[in-house]
Amino acid sequence: MILTIASQEAAAIPAGSPPSSATTAGSIARSLASRRANAGRNVLLICQKTPDKQPNQHRKGSDDCAWLATDMKAGARGRKLAVEEIADELANARERYHDVVIDMPRLQHEDSLYVLAATGLAVFAIQTASWNQDRQKRLIQRISAARSWNPALPVLVIVDDVDSLAAQAIISRLSDKVAHIRFIHLHVAQQQGLAANDAPLTALYKAIYKC
Repeated sequence: MILTIASQEAAAIPAGSPPSSATTAGSIARSLASRRANAGRNVLLICQKTPDKQPNQHRKGSDDCAWLATDMKAGARGRKLAVEEIADELANARERYHDVVIDMPRLQHEDSLYVLAATGLAVFAIQTASWNQDRQKRLIQRISAARSWNPALPVLVIVDDVDSLAAQAIISRLSDKVAHIRFIHLHVAQQQGLAANDAPLTALYKAIYKC
């Protein structure tokens, strides 16, 4: 299965700042890939690279949309992928790997849309405190666009602070706008502590892989 862990929060994070859903999504993707590999699965981890430079610095367009693919096995080394190579990489991965886990912090690019359309399950990490109408609109648009190519695409949303009124409002609005959507509570503190506390990862693992 191709599994995509996605987030819309890809801005550079100042030192000492609280973790965003983008960094959280990345740690979840890596943890899930490692667990699948440890279970004997042949796993490929693909990470969407985010800019290292400040927004006002010149960057080539290809630098902003690059990917890094890593076989989840001892001694494996990552290989860089250009934007135009991600489609072939995913097509080949279907034949070579049991599982492909994708860390995708940005949804704005066309290659991101292709990845969403090609995935078997899209998981979106939402941080309640930083959620707003614009992010909700973009998320719904991306899901709708991906489903125009892959109508059966299932969507799972990780929501922190699920008992708050704000989180309940997010769940209600997304449920009204997006069909076949599921929600799971995984507090951001738990997400960041996946390595130390296995229980949250186990709950998410079971929700994704139905085991």
